[in-house]
Order: sequence, then C-alpha cells, then structure tokens
Amino acid sequence: MLRSRSITRFTVLMAGFAWASMAQEGGGRLTLSPTSLTFNATAGGAAPPSQVLSVTASNRTAFTASVSVQSGSAGWLSISPFGALNTNQNITVSVNPTGLAAGTYNGTISLRRSERTQTVGVSLTVAQAPATITLAPTSFNFSATVGGTAPASQSLTVSATTTTNFTASASVQSGGANWLSISPSGALTTNQTL
Repeated sequence: MLRSRSITRFTVLMAGFAWASMAQEGGGRLTLSPTSLTFNATAGGAAPPSQVLSVTASNRTAFTASVSVQSGSAGWLSISPFGALNTNQNITVSVNPTGLAAGTYNGTISLRRSERTQTVGVSLTVAQAPATITLAPTSFNFSATVGGTAPASQSLTVSATTTTNFTASASVQSGGANWLSISPSGALTTNQTL
C-alpha cells in the first residue's frame, strides 16, 4: 500500500514537471517588432540596408521562420537566421532589388508555432532609375565678322535610353541678350535635335 502511494505521488510529480516544461517551451503569443517592414530601392541600384525583426515571448518558445513572396522573383526577400528557432530572437531581414523592374513587391515572413502562424508583411518599392541624358556635342564655337552675316547654325542632339522630359533654354554671360538662341526650346522630350 505504501509503495502504491509512493508510485502515485511520483507519477503526479512527474506529470507536474512535464506540464511546467511544456508551458515553458510552448509560451504564449509571439511578440513581433515591427509588425511590418518597408524597403525602398532604385532599379539597377544597390540593395537598401537590412532591417531587424525582433521575436519575443513571455516564455522560451520554439518557432519556425520562413519567407514567401507574392510578387517578383523568389530570391528578393531573405532572412537570417531562418528555420527552427527559439525566442528571444533577432532576425535580420534583407532585400535584393537586382533584376527587379520599377514597381512595388510584396512578401511575407511567417513565424509558425505549433498550430498558430503569425506573419510580418514586407514591402519593397523599386523606383525607376533617373535617365541619363546624353548631349552631342558638349560645346560649340562660332566665328563671325563685325557687320557681317550670322554664321551657320549648328545642331545639338539630346538623347537618352528611354523617352525623357527636359526643358531647354539659352542664356548669355556677356554681350547682348539676343545673340544666342535655340530652336525648339521649352518643354521637350528626348530624342531631340536643337
């Protein structure tokens, strides 16, 4: 009879330890900071700085971290570390705009614990790179004689890899205000010859 009570007491004690261990490992809801991440980049430019996602809980909690993207190529969003982790954990979130056209791309960081999954939305906005305007030639020389006729006009070619708006005007630093003119002038688009 005494042995039976001892076994029962030992079983209850072990069950209590197991419950406490499960409570410690199971933890409560994960606390995520921040709850969303925004990145900005330029098409063809460098990757923006990484950001940190903090994952905490009131008790040590196991979870699995993974990423998915809803738009763009699969490799633009990454986290480190990933996979099976425990709180409290800082996760470095990185984006890579290489190969992405101008636009907005959305992804998700999923943090799965038992049957519950919490997510953090990630947004990457890629801006169009400023167009580079090419001028040819880059300088002009005119020769004239006092009292003579005006020298022949010369042409300036304004080009860019994509159609680009620009404004053309002329100004002088010496002499009369009317000796230099361009045509056309004002609001124009490439490719254009002045």
